[in-house]
Amino acid sequence: STVIINIDLFNRGKAVATGVKAVLAPNNCPYIINCSSTQRSYPAIGKYETETNTSAYQFTISSSYSGQPLNFILQVTNQYGKTWNLEFDLCNRPDPLAIQLTDTYFTSDINSIKVFWTPDSQAVGYNIYRCDADANGDEVGNYEKLNTFIFPAAFYNDEGLPELTKYYYKISAVSESGNESTPTQALPAWTSYSLMDAYPISMNITGTIRGSINVEDVFGDGNKEIFTSISQSDHTNGYLIGLKFDGTEWFNLDGNVTNKSGFAELGIDTWCTPAIGELEPNGGYKVLSMTRKVNFNSNKIFCHSALEDPLEPNPLNIANWEHIFSGDQCLRGPMIADVNNDGISECIFYGDYGGVNIRSSSGGLLYSFVRNDHRVTYSALAIADLNGNGNKEIIGCYYQGDTPGLYIWNYDGTNFGNQQPFYSLSGYKFKGSVVVCDLNNNGKKDILTIAINESTNKARVIALEINSNGTYTNIWNSTQTINISDPYPLAIEISVGDLNNDGNLEVVVVGDDGIYIWSNTGSLFNFVPLNFPDMSGRLALLADVDNDHEAEIIITYGKTIDAYKMDGTRVLGFPLQVEEDIEGYPCIADIDNDGQNEIIVGSGSKVYAWKTVGNPDIIEWGCQRANPLNTGEYTPVPCQDIIISENTIETWITDHYICGNITIEPNATLTILDNILHMRKNATITIRPSGKLVVNGGIITNSNDYEMWSGIIVEGTANTAQTYNTHACVDLKNGALI
Repeated sequence: STVIINIDLFNRGKAVATGVKAVLAPNNCPYIINCSSTQRSYPAIGKYETETNTSAYQFTISSSYSGQPLNFILQVTNQYGKTWNLEFDLCNRPDPLAIQLTDTYFTSDINSIKVFWTPDSQAVGYNIYRCDADANGDEVGNYEKLNTFIFPAAFYNDEGLPELTKYYYKISAVSESGNESTPTQALPAWTSYSLMDAYPISMNITGTIRGSINVEDVFGDGNKEIFTSISQSDHTNGYLIGLKFDGTEWFNLDGNVTNKSGFAELGIDTWCTPAIGELEPNGGYKVLSMTRKVNFNSNKIFCHSALEDPLEPNPLNIANWEHIFSGDQCLRGPMIADVNNDGISECIFYGDYGGVNIRSSSGGLLYSFVRNDHRVTYSALAIADLNGNGNKEIIGCYYQGDTPGLYIWNYDGTNFGNQQPFYSLSGYKFKGSVVVCDLNNNGKKDILTIAINESTNKARVIALEINSNGTYTNIWNSTQTINISDPYPLAIEISVGDLNNDGNLEVVVVGDDGIYIWSNTGSLFNFVPLNFPDMSGRLALLADVDNDHEAEIIITYGKTIDAYKMDGTRVLGFPLQVEEDIEGYPCIADIDNDGQNEIIVGSGSKVYAWKTVGNPDIIEWGCQRANPLNTGEYTPVPCQDIIISENTIETWITDHYICGNITIEPNATLTILDNILHMRKNATITIRPSGKLVVNGGIITNSNDYEMWSGIIVEGTANTAQTYNTHACVDLKNGALI
């Protein structure tokens, strides 16, 4: 067989190599015959550059050859007569499939991408190639080699890249003889979001942030302040953390202005997520926190004022109250709600052993009930008015004891409905936190939670519609199951939100094997398979982070924050990385009032905050319990209708995202000029007589609700001629599309 090959030469010297020629000859190899002795020329080879011979090498392999080494010597000379003898075995090649795409992955930050792959034992090094992505995210242009020398490690750090930029990478293995494997398939990768200035904030406390993040605009200036809690490493002390949006602290607890020392020292270990809200009308924002000490008889609930008092450098002096609660400890945070409809909010908390405590705005004990050492729960309560009487009911789960199930109480501790537990399921333990929402858009409150069958490692979503007479209707069947490898998680979380702007809620749960997404009717909308550790019980936040004006799914695992679209594709800019495991949950909010969402999370003793480009009007489930009051009730953001007033002319030249309805009054004109009007499904555009909608090269999406023109109402005047003065008009031109 006749073989024709090219051989690249790499110039590792610092000067340009000129007049380079080479002769290929067998090196004591009897199977190589008729090897041409003609010199092959090379172009000038610059410093650290590679060139290929201008004409191919050629030889013939003996018919008796059966796979033995093919040893060659390549004699290279330059114009100055210097000679190099380079020996190699042509058969010493890496496996063509030495590195698989499934063995590659990446991490990134704002300006760098680190690509990893599984090492090839036959390789002495690797080549890394990169190409750009176009506006649609597809490969564009040629792949360029990034490494000058053969790279010895099984990772490559590509630095100096712009923020939120996508690339594609290919990796090849190189053998000792210089032979290169076929490159991998393309790995898409991208740089991530930037941290806010001054972040991460390192707290001057040796411990771990175990509480989730809550934020609230306590000063009324449009910015949102950050609250969480940190547990001291030896569990003998805990601190309430309070930071202003720019990372500055309220109070200088340790006397060192360069340190961040928290908001208040509690004196007892704490794992809670603080609740933030107004207890009394015009009383200013309060921050509720509580402790979790093994000695049940010394735990406390605290109420601090969130307002800054320059005359009081120590927040303990402006603590409104603190009280010991005996016989229990609290993993979860307190809640704020007006449970008895008197216009003043109460403080509610739920112990790990099931004790429900309700205190007045001044801290006095109003009700305490159902504590039982045999009933254990680590799930979160929900508080909502289930039957429309103005009072709030309290909904919780027990997973241990002789009566596991879902319990509902009136605010005074009496039973809601005719039985306790309100709902149970044979063979299942109720470990889910409770969520309240109007799942099926009929005006009734629905309850969602999760029960686990520990013998099968299956969890099931329970969806109950609550009737005004205290009964329930099971609105989902038994097919909404989740795989869990650990049958003993502390709790499994549920989040709900309108992910695709169709006016209906989706239900999202993270299991061990991925993200489960159900429609409001209980059909599985999508399953996003994931192979990450410690997934069970993790919470999915639902908010826009990429300015596509739909909510994405944001999850945490280990030291990672990740985000996915509803169809399972990963969001550009993710994952985000922190230094230590994330114990609580992040929060998504526009904390600096710039019109874009931030992601805030605690890790170790640090608080991180990343900038995103997400729309703050699209936050469906933005924190652990849906709101800073920790009530666990989903409340949709009210849609604002838009009215184009009579006798006005308005032109929209940028993309608009409209939640409510649009009305164009008589003799008014709205023009959509070369942009996109995104409307929530089921929303309408109503044009009054003599009003006009002009779509000039623009696009209107979602306005037809899947049926042509059903979302655009063009009104006329009865018994009149068809004229612009008496009838509404829609004018489509220059490639307009509805």
